[in-house]
Order: sequence, then structure tokens, then C-alpha cells
Amino acid sequence: MKLKGQATEADIKKWKTEYPQGIYAVEVGGHAGYFMNPTRAHVNRALSAAAEEKAQPLAAIEKFVEITWIGGSDEILKTDGLYLGVCSVLQSKMNGVHAKLVNI
Repeated sequence: MKLKGQATEADIKKWKTEYPQGIYAVEVGGHAGYFMNPTRAHVNRALSAAAEEKAQPLAAIEKFVEITWIGGSDEILKTDGLYLGVCSVLQSKMNGVHAKLVNI
């Protein structure tokens, strides 16, 4: 089944070249969205947005979506249900790779 906004192999190849830190897809409600893996600078920008907009609890993740979005179905960005679904998944990307603390 083809998702709305699903990228072509050519798009993916191009994005992998443009974003050497990697890319990933999020599927939600029959739609696909594509994002670049974040750097520390991206996370800092997103968290700075949250600090500036103290009354907006979603400000950091919204800025994170804006910064890392590279393509896919625009409906994800326009439809609250789809957008919130993506936000819940992207939160894990903001948290980075799982690390393990080892006492020695």
C-alpha cells in the first residue's frame, strides 16, 4: 500500500546525500513524513524555542518538527491528529540514542 507523501527511491537517495547524519520516515494515518536525524544544534534550537514561549508546552517539539522536516505528506503538518502522532514519535529522537550508565 502506497502512503500519501511516500518518497521515491530517488528522493531518498538525494536526501541521504544532503543529510549525512541520516534520515528516517514516520508513518501515521496512511501518510509518510521524512525527517533528518538531528544534531545537537537542532535540539538546542528546539529547546530555545520552548524557553522563549513559556506558555506553549509543545513549542520545543513543534520547532523540532519544523527544523528536521525534509518532505512527505503536507497533511501531517496541517492535521492535528496526524501532527500529534508524529510529535509523540519524534520526542524519542530529541532524547537521542539510548545510553547505559555503568558503575565501575
